[in-house]
Amino acid sequence: MSGAGREKPDPDRGRGWGVNIHPRRFRGWGWGGKWRVGGGGGVNKTRPRPARCHAYSLIDSNVSLKVLDLELFSSDKFILEADLLEKLHLKYCSFEVFELIEKGTLKVLKIDDVSVIHLDIGDSTENLEIIDVSNFTIMWPKFSHMISKASKLYKLWMWGVVFDDEDEVVDIETISVCFPQLTHLSLSYDLRDGVLHYGLQGLSCLMNVVVLELGWTVISDLFSVWVAALLEGCPNLKKLIIYGFVSEVKTHEECQILARFSEFILQLGRKYGHVKFEFEYE
Repeated sequence: MSGAGREKPDPDRGRGWGVNIHPRRFRGWGWGGKWRVGGGGGVNKTRPRPARCHAYSLIDSNVSLKVLDLELFSSDKFILEADLLEKLHLKYCSFEVFELIEKGTLKVLKIDDVSVIHLDIGDSTENLEIIDVSNFTIMWPKFSHMISKASKLYKLWMWGVVFDDEDEVVDIETISVCFPQLTHLSLSYDLRDGVLHYGLQGLSCLMNVVVLELGWTVISDLFSVWVAALLEGCPNLKKLIIYGFVSEVKTHEECQILARFSEFILQLGRKYGHVKFEFEYE
């Protein structure tokens, strides 16, 4: 992997720090409690191809590992034991089994474009502060159980998330009850067979959210209903950011929906004058 942008390693910082990696095929660097592993070639415009290993284990024998970045990596089974791990970032990876064994020190969990059949980050998640999940298929009941103890969580990003069970609904009440200190909430809009994956119950509980990011890939009139309900449920909101995808060729129906949404946003702006509205379209 490229070393551009990295700080100069201090040879004394990494001493007394042990990492065992199997098998031989890996590319990585590490020092000062940080370890980064990546495989495959350079990143291109499509999804990069991960390096492939049939078995892989990473054990921090001296419990000094604090940051682990895994990128462009594929393995049947990956087991990580790190008592002081604070940040885990998985990107462009594929696993049958990924298991994390730690002692409640994890603060940041980022998952981006990862395929995994069995994910286990343990039950000691009470110190999690940031969860950032993008382009990921999950079983919501199991995932929510793993992170439900994260009462210190202040940022939750779930973007392009696909549910293993198409009938699953993540209601806002669950988010508000589990994460009372949440201040930054980011959700992409996804209708699948008419089911809105982020239900609108319990909205009055999102008292601490000050930044709300919402987006769509295929817009419908229901998006406006969803935005209005979430705004109503965040009485202390300071900023709303809308992300949208606008295709080059528009049908008459799509143009009508966009026109109605634009008019709706103008009405919201007048109603919520204390909220800053921002828009980013692709």
